[in-house]
Amino acid sequence: MYRLLYYESKALLRDRKKLFKDKSAFVFIQESIGKLALDPFSHTLNIKKLHASEDATFRLRCGKWRILFDIDSQNKIIIIYRMKQRKEGY
Repeated sequence: MYRLLYYESKALLRDRKKLFKDKSAFVFIQESIGKLALDPFSHTLNIKKLHASEDATFRLRCGKWRILFDIDSQNKIIIIYRMKQRKEGY
């Protein structure tokens, strides 16, 4: 099991406030992040590698939300950078 770390930034705090307003999306994202912590390389999750992003290396698709994160396989850590709606882009 991987540990989850949230990269504390103003942008992530803003993203989380928006997410808390949407209760159904919040529950769905928490479940998806839990599955991500169990196995970040699972084929059942909708994970893709990002090519043009400066911070995050991967994205997890959760409905209309995207979770941008990076994986440190050596230390078994997942660092979450952003939680954005699809319409806001990457």
